[in-house]
Amino acid sequence: MHSHLGVVGEPFNIHQDAERMVQTMAQYNIEKALVCSMYANASAEIKTAATKYPAQLIPIARINCAQGQP
Repeated sequence: MHSHLGVVGEPFNIHQDAERMVQTMAQYNIEKALVCSMYANASAEIKTAATKYPAQLIPIARINCAQGQP
């Protein structure tokens, strides 16, 4: 599976952090997930999450080609 970490406000009001994701994964017997951020400039958040949960979370990059920056 893949998922996103971060916060999205109105109208969705989604907040998904690494701890919550790993708990939900355990609840549904999901062993691993590819994760990227909700926004292109949040790569550090993904790296921190994957470092904290290396057995469960596999980081992938999200790149904003329009800006030329990760």
